Amino acid sequence: MLMCAALMAALHATAQITGNGYYRVQNKETGRYIELIDNRGKIDYVTTTVDLGALQTIKGFDQVVNNPATVFYITDMGNRNYNLSGQGCDLYGMIGHYLELKKLSSGAYRCSKTINGVLIYLADEEGDYSPGMVVTTGQKTRDWYVIPVAADGDNYFGLEPEVNARQGKFVAIYAAFPFAFASSGMEAYTVTKVDRGMAVYKPLDGTLVPGATPVIVKCAGSTAAENKLNLLTSDEKAPAGNLLRGVYFNNGSNMHNNQKAYNRETMRVLGTLSDGTLGLVTADYAFIPANHTYVEVPAGTSAEVKLVTQAEYDAAIASGIGATPADTRVAGSRGIYAITGAKLRDSAGQLGELPAGLYIVDGVKTLKK
Repeated sequence: MLMCAALMAALHATAQITGNGYYRVQNKETGRYIELIDNRGKIDYVTTTVDLGALQTIKGFDQVVNNPATVFYITDMGNRNYNLSGQGCDLYGMIGHYLELKKLSSGAYRCSKTINGVLIYLADEEGDYSPGMVVTTGQKTRDWYVIPVAADGDNYFGLEPEVNARQGKFVAIYAAFPFAFASSGMEAYTVTKVDRGMAVYKPLDGTLVPGATPVIVKCAGSTAAENKLNLLTSDEKAPAGNLLRGVYFNNGSNMHNNQKAYNRETMRVLGTLSDGTLGLVTADYAFIPANHTYVEVPAGTSAEVKLVTQAEYDAAIASGIGATPADTRVAGSRGIYAITGAKLRDSAGQLGELPAGLYIVDGVKTLKK
């Protein structure tokens, strides 16, 4: 509790807009942060109401430290008007207006907009739950801290690994902002080929990950504090030939349904294979999570696709795993088969019980060394 209070005090001490840059917005009363969960909004000029279904508030720094949806690029448009950008969209593009920010003596800001002569404030729902909703009716909850995001401060952005494989700890991320690694020992990869039960992953050229580039990141440690990012501004384009696809939103509300359905037959996501190595696997969810990635594959592709380097792919092809996908299938092919078609084991996880050689594992020729 003391550590949490100390962190909050440190964050609020630096909570001010110092120029165009990346910020998080936290409610002074509830402590919840604004999260952008959709790219649609509108203003009803007759009733002077604003559709705020694209925003919600979430509680706890651990819920925002690795969440791109809580990071906004704020641009000073002059005369206390600001544009907020994030998740591939911006406030002006959504509702045709900028937000007025007025700094208070407390260090917080009041966010407002005048519509047909009526002054409307952004506020948070009252209560200690999470998530909450951004509303226009709150009196006690209309003051907000605007806190710069910086790798060398308490309000940093860091990645938390989701996959622990033999090759290390990894996470897949899709963010609108460009970034570089502030922590040493991290590396970003794209996927350039899916073929014959393998997917080729390639280190990204240079030190910058361009905005709107879905990547796989090898992490330096197990916590966000060990995997910090420097959030940048850059016009560098996403690299060509990347088969990873990204999703910004997974909003299933009745007002703003904005989701990408997951197809078990034609989509694979980052995961650990049954032998403990890194790969693309079949997921259990119905929709792609926000700011996550996937790879589209042909129907009939194995449930597990091994991630390999280009050199490993070339070696596998040279070793005889170069047959066409149709030639690698065995009827009822779940399990391990000999090249002759004889079934050897019921589960792909039993490959370790067999000697080195060429096998058909879940329908795909696999070389065990």
